[in-house]
Amino acid sequence: FEGAQELTDPALVRQIERQPAGGQIKILMVGNAAHSRKRLTRILEEDPRLLVVAHATDITAAEAAIEKEQPDVITLNMNTKSSDWMVFIKKYMEHHIIPTVIVSTLDRVDPDSIFNALKLGVFDFVDKNALSDVHGVIIAAYKSRQHMEDMRAITTAPEMASVRLNKAGCRESLIVVGSSTGGVEALEMVLKQLPKITPPICIVPNIPKVYSKSMASQLDDMCAVRVTEAVDGTEIEDSHVYIAEGGRHMKLVQMGDNKVVIRLTDDPERNGFRPSVDHLFDSAQKLTGKKLVGVLLTGMGKDGAAGLLRLKQAGAYTIAQNEATSVVFGMAKAAADLGAVSEKAALNAIATIMLEASVVQKSHQMQAFPVSPQVH
Repeated sequence: FEGAQELTDPALVRQIERQPAGGQIKILMVGNAAHSRKRLTRILEEDPRLLVVAHATDITAAEAAIEKEQPDVITLNMNTKSSDWMVFIKKYMEHHIIPTVIVSTLDRVDPDSIFNALKLGVFDFVDKNALSDVHGVIIAAYKSRQHMEDMRAITTAPEMASVRLNKAGCRESLIVVGSSTGGVEALEMVLKQLPKITPPICIVPNIPKVYSKSMASQLDDMCAVRVTEAVDGTEIEDSHVYIAEGGRHMKLVQMGDNKVVIRLTDDPERNGFRPSVDHLFDSAQKLTGKKLVGVLLTGMGKDGAAGLLRLKQAGAYTIAQNEATSVVFGMAKAAADLGAVSEKAALNAIATIMLEASVVQKSHQMQAFPVSPQVH
C-alpha cells in the first residue's frame, strides 16, 4: 500500500518503509476491508500533504499503531461491529487527542452509531461512495486538534441565565439554526440548556441522509424541550425543536397570520448541501409577524452565511458561534465576513442569548446583557 504498513497483530508490526516527510499529515487507516483501504490510501495520497503511515484491521492493532506511529488523524471504517468500535473510540479519546473521521458506506452503518461517535468527539463522517471532499475533511480534522485540546476543559453546559418566557410570547418568535462539522456536540450543548417553554426552533444540520431521525430521537431523550425530525406539512409550535430530514431541504411557509408550516422538498442542492441552511434561512426571512433569531454554529464551508445576512437585513437578530469554541470556524466566519452577525458568542452562552433575543427587542449594535459564563 505505497509504504503504509499493514497491522493485523501487535507482534507482527513491521518497520515502516518510508518515514513521513516534514509537514505531512500522518494518517492511521483503520478497517478490515483491504480493497477499501487500498482505494482510500490512493485517493488520500493524491494530496502531497497527506501520508498514510499505517493500516490496522482490528482494534488491538489500531491501539498498537496509535502508540507506535502517533498519527495526526485516524480514518475509521465502521461498517462492521460498530459497538466494538464505539468502545475503541471512547477509550482512545480519553487518552489521546487525535481527530478522527469515519469513512464508511452510508447505508451500512447504524445511524445511532454515527450519532454516538460524533458525540464522542469524532470530527466528521464521509461516505465511501462520495469521496470528492475527503482531502479537505482530513486537513480540517487535523487543524481541529488545538480546538479539541482547548475544549477538554468544557465538560458540562453551564446553568441557563434567567430568561422569562411565556407561551404567548414564544408563539410570536421563531429561532432558526444552522450547523455542520462539529455540530452534533454543539447542538447537544445548546439544546440541553433550554427550558420546557421556548419559541419554535428549526434546525438544519448538514448531516448524512440516514441519521437525522436518530439524531432527533437521542436529543429528545436528553432535553426538556421536545425534539423531533421534521415532517412535511407540520405546523410549527412553541416548545418544539424540528431537525431537518437528512437529504431533503426544509423551508417554512406562511399559511395565515399565525400559521407557519414545514415543507420538505427535493429541490437541487445549495452550496453542495441538501438540506441547506441557506434554504431554511431564506424561507424564514419571508415570514411576517414573527420575531426572528438566526444562529450559525460550527461548520465547514459557507452554507448559511448569505442567508444569515438576509435574515439580519430583514430585521432578525443574528448570532454566530465564536472561533474559540468552534470545531471549524467556517460557516460562522463566512457570515461575519459578510457583516451578517449581530453578535458572536461562545458555545455555552448561545442558548441564553438566542432566548433573550427572541423575547427582547435587541438592536444589531447592542451587546447582550449578562448571560452564562463564557469560554473565550
